[in-house]
Amino acid sequence: RNLSKIRKGQTALLTLSSVDGKFAGQVKSIGKSTRKQYLGAVEETVADVMISIESPSDRLKSGDSGYAEIQTGLKRDIVTLPYSAVMQDEKSEYIYVIENGRTTRRDVITGLELAKRTQVFGVSVEEEVVKSTQGVAANSIIIRNKTE
Repeated sequence: RNLSKIRKGQTALLTLSSVDGKFAGQVKSIGKSTRKQYLGAVEETVADVMISIESPSDRLKSGDSGYAEIQTGLKRDIVTLPYSAVMQDEKSEYIYVIENGRTTRRDVITGLELAKRTQVFGVSVEEEVVKSTQGVAANSIIIRNKTE
């Protein structure tokens, strides 16, 4: 549906049918021609897109099939955080933001996953987030090291 917006160099996230996990990559080339293809009962226009995977794995095999999400537009003010900043319990995914020198739990929704980071909805770019939540609890006092 966004075929006309795909450009060389854009970020792609691959999900393969034979391998658990997602793989980040980059669009290297786009086929010059399109064709019609049925996905179930729906006819779609498709093109061949070559994607280079950032961190190849021995688990990937020639002929694997899968799905690629290609980031076709630049959205401003999207927050991405390292995976170590996002926690999950039986209720939701969450992060800790720092407010008035204390940590506050904030439930969030994650989006596109990149090689070392994930998109996070529910926090703004202006807010300060605890980047590694190991050993952190809600309402913890934050002590900062002063460095010169």
